[in-house]
Amino acid sequence: MRDKIEEVLYVLPQSPRTIICLALGPIAFLVFSLVPEMVVWASGTDGRLGSIFEAAIGALQGRATAMGGVAWLIFWVGAVSVYVTDRRRLLFR
Repeated sequence: MRDKIEEVLYVLPQSPRTIICLALGPIAFLVFSLVPEMVVWASGTDGRLGSIFEAAIGALQGRATAMGGVAWLIFWVGAVSVYVTDRRRLLFR
């Protein structure tokens, strides 16, 4: 187990693509989760169609959060893929 931890601590700092993928996952989740809220805030839903618009945004909020979770998962799967590639490159020359 200690060998695996040392391996991760050796490969991870030398793999900027892995670090970028690990960082972009939560960022994508936050962006997808906050965009519907920002749309409601920026639209100024005070008119006649305000309640309908807010109901539609409420329905889209769940879908946007799900999309954010999928984006997070995709970025982390990409990070694992890049990590494995960099591990092979760095440890098995």
